[in-house]
Amino acid sequence: MSNLRLINETTIANGTSSSITNDLFNADFDIYNLQIKRTLASATGGMSLRLVNSSGSIIPQLFDFAYLNLTSHATFHEGRGQNNSFFQYLDWSSGTVADQSSINLYVFNPFSSSSYTFFIHQTMGTYLPAGLATNGFKGIAVAKNTSSATGIQLQPSQGGTFGLEIRTYGLRVDN
Repeated sequence: MSNLRLINETTIANGTSSSITNDLFNADFDIYNLQIKRTLASATGGMSLRLVNSSGSIIPQLFDFAYLNLTSHATFHEGRGQNNSFFQYLDWSSGTVADQSSINLYVFNPFSSSSYTFFIHQTMGTYLPAGLATNGFKGIAVAKNTSSATGIQLQPSQGGTFGLEIRTYGLRVDN
């Protein structure tokens, strides 16, 4: 039997500029896997994330993150941010290409009120200005607050709109 348990499937319609998806995290799991497919974007930019509480309100917290951009059209580069109000650069896509990025995000301890929330992600996306090149991201992040989170807010870091399909799995450790 698989240790991944499907918890939620959410479709966010094209043309959305910011989306809160709640009821993803609970006391049943400590580790979650979110598989996010960006189906459309109206502007070049990355996807940013914040955590929300059980009432759907954004949890004010600071994120530290680091990533490696593995691009096919230029030199690889590293980036990082400290004390940001968003977890930035989950992906990077451009233009209005459908099916243009896929994010595999692991979230550790989001529901715990006694531990920071940690993230690991891998992404593949399309970058049009370079002639349909691809961008890959690998990264880590921490939300430096011990508030209990039950969901996420996603929005493009450079403005614009998007469409998403999100599948949320809980990683169960069976004895």
